[in-house]
Amino acid sequence: MKTFKLVSFYLVDKKGDVVSIPLIDALIINKENEINTWIIEVFVDKKYLDLFQEYSSEEKISVYTVITKKDNEPAPFLVQIISQKVIGENASILFEGKLNRTTGYAEQLLEALLETGLGGNELLTSFKQKMKDKTEIIRKKKL
Repeated sequence: MKTFKLVSFYLVDKKGDVVSIPLIDALIINKENEINTWIIEVFVDKKYLDLFQEYSSEEKISVYTVITKKDNEPAPFLVQIISQKVIGENASILFEGKLNRTTGYAEQLLEALLETGLGGNELLTSFKQKMKDKTEIIRKKKL
């Protein structure tokens, strides 16, 4: 198993909106098993618990995580909630799921920009600018 620190966490809610959840602390574990399972634990202010309580333990939830460094690409996961616990003024939410990557961030971003009709220097400028904001493709695709 390998453990990594999470620096950002985004939940795609039931309306399809991407919600950035501020983290107090968080980690992600690659179980390195034959079915490629990951465990994600987020420690957040308990005011965010309502967002997670909308889901049953059987429901699949789309989330994005930024692992280790703020500059890394958001990694898409399809997860289920394993447990939710209130700890003082905060809450711990534990997820289990799989990486949901079909193509990389750059490819998804380029595809989204091309769909808007951009070309030439305008495409290049927009691509460079949006590569700096790694969450842009999350807002566009909403899984």
